[in-house]
Amino acid sequence: MDEFTRACLPGFVLDTRLEPGARVVTFFNGVTAREIIVTLDEERRRLVWGAESPFLKHYNGSAQVFERGGLTCVVWTADFLPDEAAATVGPLMEAGAKAMKVALNRLVEKA
Repeated sequence: MDEFTRACLPGFVLDTRLEPGARVVTFFNGVTAREIIVTLDEERRRLVWGAESPFLKHYNGSAQVFERGGLTCVVWTADFLPDEAAATVGPLMEAGAKAMKVALNRLVEKA
């Protein structure tokens, strides 16, 4: 999980701290969340986590990596409550997707 973060989200995630079955993540905007690891399936290249945060009643996220036509495709989804949290979660996911695209493009350039 931390390898995924280091490779795909540099600058988006500022700090992580591992705990048994979870990690505490600090994002670029200062938001901190405790992420509970639900599934880490290396064979399917799939990661699922839940998050605990003061502004969320529920959060479930997943990321899965696919290869398509020689390209890498990352599918990242999130389900959360309350709906009003979209004002915080949406911009975080957009920033994360941009950081991930930059990082993956850099990996391709190095190859």
